[in-house]
Amino acid sequence: MESNTYHHGDLRRELIRVATEVVKKEGVDALTIRGVSSTLNVSRTAPYRHFKDKDELICAIAKQGYLIFGKSMQQVWDEHSDLSPVERFVAVGHSYINFSCDYPEYYLLMFGSSGLLRSDNAQLKQESDATFNFLQQMLAFCQQQGAFLAEDTLLQARYVWCALHGYCSIIIANDEQTSMLMKQDSQQFLQKIIDGLCVR
Repeated sequence: MESNTYHHGDLRRELIRVATEVVKKEGVDALTIRGVSSTLNVSRTAPYRHFKDKDELICAIAKQGYLIFGKSMQQVWDEHSDLSPVERFVAVGHSYINFSCDYPEYYLLMFGSSGLLRSDNAQLKQESDATFNFLQQMLAFCQQQGAFLAEDTLLQARYVWCALHGYCSIIIANDEQTSMLMKQDSQQFLQKIIDGLCVR
């Protein structure tokens, strides 16, 4: 019998929470609807009232990651309004790197090889697009302030994203010592990105 602990949407939240823990500790391949149901002591069919399959549950986890990701970047950008445009941009770059290190379980789902970037999940696409659009908005601001070259912000955003994603993916994949050294070098790495954007 299904536990009566879950009502008014609580089960959906708990499914996401437990599934996120599985992904964090064991990886996405270890995640199963049956396993999550067993952990929560609910019937095997109960999760399907909220998610049609495992892929939809994974998308919900990734969406949660995008929300945390986007909020952290926006907060850093807003809190550093007294800095120069370049310094503000670098501060957000650090928040990107910190997010990948603090939440690797989210990061790997969002930007890794899980296939979610090709997902047709509308809510996930909306959150993904929002973070990329925010990057373009920051670039546009820096261009308007005369700090960055007046170029296509889409191309600039792809340049920044590819560079940061590669750097963060290597940090996550490496041993603890190498990852720590790379994090310590992140200021120099971000400066290299800025050098490719700044007006000379």
